[in-house]
Amino acid sequence: MSGILVADLPKTFRDAVLVSRYLGIPYLWIDSICIIQGDTEDWAPANHASDSAGGCFHIRPARISASLTLPGIGHVHAQLCANSDEILYANAEFSDEPLTKRAWALQERLLAARVIHYNSGQMYFECRHGMLGEDGCKTDKPYCDLSHVMQNRSSARKALETWSSIIWKYSDRDLTNPTDKFPALSGIANLLGGLLKDEYVAGLWSSVMVQELAWLGLWRQNPQPINEYVGPGWSWASFQGTVVLNKKLNWRSIAIVEDWQIELTNPDDHYGQVKSASVRMRGPLTQLTKSMIPGGDHAERLKRAGVRPHPNFCTQYSGEGMDIKMLLLGGYGQASPVPPCEAERKEAESKQDKSDRNFKFKEGFGLVDFPIHHKL
Repeated sequence: MSGILVADLPKTFRDAVLVSRYLGIPYLWIDSICIIQGDTEDWAPANHASDSAGGCFHIRPARISASLTLPGIGHVHAQLCANSDEILYANAEFSDEPLTKRAWALQERLLAARVIHYNSGQMYFECRHGMLGEDGCKTDKPYCDLSHVMQNRSSARKALETWSSIIWKYSDRDLTNPTDKFPALSGIANLLGGLLKDEYVAGLWSSVMVQELAWLGLWRQNPQPINEYVGPGWSWASFQGTVVLNKKLNWRSIAIVEDWQIELTNPDDHYGQVKSASVRMRGPLTQLTKSMIPGGDHAERLKRAGVRPHPNFCTQYSGEGMDIKMLLLGGYGQASPVPPCEAERKEAESKQDKSDRNFKFKEGFGLVDFPIHHKL
């Protein structure tokens, strides 16, 4: 193929070419044109480079960049709104725009040094310092802290908090191909992996694997059945719906990860599609049974919001039911006061480490294991 006539492109693509030319950018990357569709060998290397190039083909490490002046781009009729800067920041998700429903688009937005949003009402210019709308509203708060985390070489804790925020934004978006769950996030994972110096295990970071196994999910009301393997059941990637990774500071682990095995579709892409994965853990088990008690007002509110509530469980002493076991992972709490008597304190410390001895759990989490033929 020697070339493609611009006139033969869909209107959105023609507009993208026009804008690129106005900006003086000679090259434009459009996935569906630049990658042979359905060809895994052609797609894999392009996706592997997603954290370094894309969009209007400026090299992305130029995040520390000079100011950019946008030239006039034809006749744009902006729908001016009586918004405030605070409203702009609150609506930075652009949840009403079709593109924000697509999972791939999040990585493209977060990895770009600069973004121009062509929304239904007006255009927005976004960079790592904030966002500016055509109506004059602006915010100095970035949509995501990823650029700041990478530029400042932030602490592991800050990097993991940012990762948790990204998973929250990403997990509720749609994928045409469910098996793209890891690839559509691989560029971001690659960046954070280099900062954390940590091993990536099917969407979890090995140094905090027990805590990240305690992720929480909000089911969609009518999820579409997936017949292809996306990831292991213990990974957030296997879940259809919004995911919350536990990142509170006062977490205490009970279980221990002894080993894991992971097989990748492309062995050279450590952050890409997973073929199979398993983990071996050691920790206390407790027996559970499904509770027949209604979920109450909270469950009803979730249903009205389009979210399917989780089933309720209780301990084995609450009644008979399915044979369900839970591996206790850990939880949140606080240290209780040290015994006032010196003798009692020394005795307590001799039996167990003081910090563990005095830690009281207020909220616990676990992995539930139940027979596959049961439906919750």
